[in-house]
Amino acid sequence: MKFELPYVPGIKRYIDSLKPEVRSSISDIYFSDSRLSTSARYMWYDGDGVEDEKWLELITLKKLYGIEPHYVINPSVWRNDSYSSEGVKTLKNILDKVWSKGCTWLTINNPLLLRMEEFRSDIPPFKIKLSINNHISTLEEVQFAYESNYLRHFVLDRKINRDMDELKRISKWLKTVPETSVTLLAQESCIPNCQWKNVCDNMISTYHLADHHEVNDLQTIHSNNLCQTYYESEKPQDIFKSPFILPSAVSMYEDTVDYIKLAGRENSIDKLSTIIDCYLNSSDLTHIHSILPKASSTLRGLNLAELTEAGASTKWLNCKSKCADCNFCDVLYDKIINER
Repeated sequence: MKFELPYVPGIKRYIDSLKPEVRSSISDIYFSDSRLSTSARYMWYDGDGVEDEKWLELITLKKLYGIEPHYVINPSVWRNDSYSSEGVKTLKNILDKVWSKGCTWLTINNPLLLRMEEFRSDIPPFKIKLSINNHISTLEEVQFAYESNYLRHFVLDRKINRDMDELKRISKWLKTVPETSVTLLAQESCIPNCQWKNVCDNMISTYHLADHHEVNDLQTIHSNNLCQTYYESEKPQDIFKSPFILPSAVSMYEDTVDYIKLAGRENSIDKLSTIIDCYLNSSDLTHIHSILPKASSTLRGLNLAELTEAGASTKWLNCKSKCADCNFCDVLYDKIINER
């Protein structure tokens, strides 16, 4: 099992500082290039700047350590120009350029495009992962994606992190199929059981800071009225129900998972390095806000080791997020607050 890290400026300096045996556990660095905007405009901006520095770091890491650059592209499932002849042509040009720079891994969120012959047959032979935005969480859904879209690599839905029984089903079947892999996202603090999640994922893939349209307005409304207030003002205990994986629990997935993906593209390298260090070293010796910044201020200073000591890792491994039948997280939160 290896780790996928997000690109942030300075990632090479951080990776250079790691011990070789720790560095060898990093598989790839996933990234997007802001000059390749399929969420707002199909354009490639040549020139100097931060994106060129990003490519330089990524290609150097590949040459030095074999850490692969991994391109993430989210052509909107909503905008018609993603499917037009001109849109498809531009997407192919983007991927040709990415491939020519030495990138062989691709994560994409749009399965419809992958079924379009004029697109799929005319892009470079990337190893393609289906994005977490597709919410695949059962063996049957994996089989459908494999048979209908000829996919072999899957970033599974967050909720599978707490359903080891289903994860074992998926892993057992994939081991009968050559050249397949499973990726789990370790620490994104999405609201559990949020009915807006699918809309939110596709909305974010359409959102673009430089663009002005109704999706941007919806994104702002959504963030202000749900994500930013739910854990703080309504259900602070529900952060424990969000299906994150504690750093010390990663080893529990060793037999069923190929890659652990770490979130954090919005962080500086200083903040991100704290997250990465914990996961690479299976250490819970950090506070909860370092890996889950949306956690309530009432949990300020909570060390992740306290959750492990309370049996959270074992409980969460296969609880299947059946929160209505269980009060473990509620009791755990109350205990932490009452002991302060």
